[in-house]
Amino acid sequence: MKKKQLLAILALMLALGLPLPLDLFLDFTDETREVVFDTLHVRSEAELFAALKNESIKKIIFENDIVLLTSLEVSRDVTLDLNNYNLTTLRENVSAIDVKYGKLILTGKGSIVAYGLNSAAIRVKGAITAGNSNYAHVTVGRKLRLFAPNYYGIFVAPNYNSAYGITIDFHGTIVARDGICIHRHIQGRGENAPVIKVADKAKITVDENEGIALHAGGFGR
Repeated sequence: MKKKQLLAILALMLALGLPLPLDLFLDFTDETREVVFDTLHVRSEAELFAALKNESIKKIIFENDIVLLTSLEVSRDVTLDLNNYNLTTLRENVSAIDVKYGKLILTGKGSIVAYGLNSAAIRVKGAITAGNSNYAHVTVGRKLRLFAPNYYGIFVAPNYNSAYGITIDFHGTIVARDGICIHRHIQGRGENAPVIKVADKAKITVDENEGIALHAGGFGR
């Protein structure tokens, strides 16, 4: 049933003093919440992926722990509030969050977990052309933890030997084999080279024998 039809039926029933049936109320809520509000609560991988595809949703709030079978790809501006829950991938070579472009804000309390071999908690891939000044911007809130025992907490990946327009604002905690990496194949220089900002109270804990907290193999600031 369309939103306008629901509104008309609701208005008529209220005018006549009739009680609103529960199923009609639920239909009305489901039809209108994405239109009226820009925030959506999710409980599963399917709901999370669907919410990301809906560009009218600007903020996604977790209501459950979510385990990913594939990377959560972000290609737009969106806020993810973990809300005391965890986002986890158990697979090899699968990052928990893969940022293609856009502004991603990670907030709330919780953990982003990548258990698999060569699996980063957050992977970011920048632009090829040097003129891109704000291609991908990732902010990690103070109460968030990135856990990647077999790879990087945050991995800035090359895009044809470049990664222009990336900014990482990191305020949280990393517990990983290695902390934050700018890959050695990133050779694009200039003012739009990757920028990594680590806040004063951020914490990075890495493998005591092999780990590197900040690994600038390629060009960046």
